[in-house]
Amino acid sequence: MTPLANLVREGAAADLSGLTKPVSTLEPGPFAGESIPARGATRNFTLDERAAMNQIGYDTGCHTCGTTDPGTKSGNFVLDHQPPNALTPAGGSQDLYPQCIGCSLRQAGEVTQAKKKL
Repeated sequence: MTPLANLVREGAAADLSGLTKPVSTLEPGPFAGESIPARGATRNFTLDERAAMNQIGYDTGCHTCGTTDPGTKSGNFVLDHQPPNALTPAGGSQDLYPQCIGCSLRQAGEVTQAKKKL
């Protein structure tokens, strides 16, 4: 693992300004490990789905940035539909990956931009 990846996984502040291309949140990220199948676009997750996602997140981190700190008040990782709901055709399959709140918020903007291009 690269030193930068170690810093991000440990939740340390890292200066990412020198990167030429930010990691897209519109597909599974470079830290994507395990996932679970989504039951659809719904966000009414079961306790088992949330527990499984938290376990994956605490083990391997946010699929986008690698942090093992979800950054949420509840301590739960965001269950991130991939591909994002707004970009998935009706009936398309999706998987759930753990995501921190910071990357989730950034994804909202990226989805809005992608929809404008469609």
